[in-house]
Amino acid sequence: MALPKILIKTLPPSLFLLSAGLLYSAFQQVQLTEHQAQVESKRNLQIAEQIVDSQLNAAVSKIFQLEQAQQTQSLGEIAQSILDKHVAYSDIMSVDSSRGDYFSFTDQKRYALPKTELTWRPINDLAKQFWFSSIYKNHQDRWVFALKHQKVHSSEELWIQFDLQITSSRLEALKTLSNGYLFIVEQQSGLIVIHPDLQRIGTPSVSYQSGIAQRVAEGERSGEHEYYYKTQFKVSQFYLDEDTGWVYVSGTDRKEILAASHQFAIAGLILLAIIFSAVIRSYLLNQLNSALKALAQQEDLNQFKQALKAIFDRFFYHRGLTFCVYDAHHHQFQTLDYHGNLQNVVEEPNLAKVLVERPVRFLTQKSADKVAKTLKLRHRHYSIPLKTNEGLLGVVYLQTALPVPYALLCAIQTYSEVALANLLLSQRLKSKDVMTQLDNKLTIREKINEHLTLPHTYFAMLDIDHFKQINDNYGHQCGDKVIIQAALLMEKCFPKPGAISIARYGGEEFCILFSANNENDAYDQCELLRQRIENSPLIFNQHQVRYTVSIGITQIRDSQHITIGRADKALYQAKGLGRNQVVLNTFE
Repeated sequence: MALPKILIKTLPPSLFLLSAGLLYSAFQQVQLTEHQAQVESKRNLQIAEQIVDSQLNAAVSKIFQLEQAQQTQSLGEIAQSILDKHVAYSDIMSVDSSRGDYFSFTDQKRYALPKTELTWRPINDLAKQFWFSSIYKNHQDRWVFALKHQKVHSSEELWIQFDLQITSSRLEALKTLSNGYLFIVEQQSGLIVIHPDLQRIGTPSVSYQSGIAQRVAEGERSGEHEYYYKTQFKVSQFYLDEDTGWVYVSGTDRKEILAASHQFAIAGLILLAIIFSAVIRSYLLNQLNSALKALAQQEDLNQFKQALKAIFDRFFYHRGLTFCVYDAHHHQFQTLDYHGNLQNVVEEPNLAKVLVERPVRFLTQKSADKVAKTLKLRHRHYSIPLKTNEGLLGVVYLQTALPVPYALLCAIQTYSEVALANLLLSQRLKSKDVMTQLDNKLTIREKINEHLTLPHTYFAMLDIDHFKQINDNYGHQCGDKVIIQAALLMEKCFPKPGAISIARYGGEEFCILFSANNENDAYDQCELLRQRIENSPLIFNQHQVRYTVSIGITQIRDSQHITIGRADKALYQAKGLGRNQVVLNTFE
């Protein structure tokens, strides 16, 4: 946009050039912020799809478990146990299609099938003959959808029914910039499936009909879309999941993109009088934006910590920075050592509740919280909590003698919260087993490929002996606790950096990729783990539940498949020798 001629004549040449430069910088900042919004929107679409897929995959195993129990008297008990553990499931239904009704395990009554004519889609990513329904209202007048396993020559089916309000709340933290949105629409009906405003679920989506529906109908699976909705100009990304028939939409208002750049424009206007300071400030802000962008791209906690420290080292004078992660499951504040190991500092659930409500604060040694005192911080410091709507993620302690710009600290806090929340969520979905928080099968396979050429690297496969008997004698809840305890013992016996990866391979089977000096050392490490497990019974309902493991070891070589096969043979031999054994595979 051209400046009026009278304004050009009035401005001194140096001030005019500076103004033009500031306008250009503001324009560049808007473009950078818009690009950041696009990147965050795409990532939110990916994370949302992964959350939905993980829920469907988990439901498949539950349906198999229920079908196995249909021939026994324990179906109702197992169904109720599943409903108690998974709040996303609103009901488990035994459907009699010939009678047109179903039995609800939630309240133990029979109801007529929904009057809405349901459409079913096969899900290619899941096991065969699994079908996914359109959304509908259940007998409690709540919007839901169902997953079923269609059996041939059978009029009775088991459905797991998902509550869309619960699923919406799990995706509520996925925002673009500060107040951006993410919602999901059913392609066929145009009804909203997931939305931050729970009252909108099941209603027609005006935004979806403002051009996205037409582009999807024309064959586009994903893309960027801009449209005008009410008094707001929306900038969004969309993605069609062809398996579920759901269209994921994530974005923000263009005015928020401008607002996100507003602080930089204000800083430039204030510094108009001092040209040199304006140039330096603009340079620093651009560098900060690049550093914060790099922070959002880190793939593990140790990298995140180093990137965060680099930001504070570059833009602040300070006497030390400490980054603590909060483990909400165990109510523990933890620090990271050089190798990425988490070290417990203190268990303080009440402090976590306080920090969620507390802004950034500048504290003395006397007013320091329990974590800061345990860490023995010797100077005045800023306490910078990192949190989301779901609770505390961590806290940063910045030791400094003098106050620093508060607005800059809050900006770094906001970006760090989004980056850390997305990192933790992405890590859990992509690489971790949900129950044990160990690596999953895919992750340890990748680690084997990465270390094939390195010497002194060994691979062990473990199996909990007679695990089915534990489930039969004490129940599946006890079996789950045995798996969790075994995982904790493995982490204690195989700390980093010696342990490259500890993974749950499936069911009661685990894997460890680790370093050892030689075969004898590898054997001794695994034997120590075997003895530790044998001598650590689980206390369950005032009973000692003793269990053991069989372990097969091999040195990694040739390929991932050969390494796993050799370890599996050694494990099979350990079981053949009577279980509770460690066998090293030295055969070619």
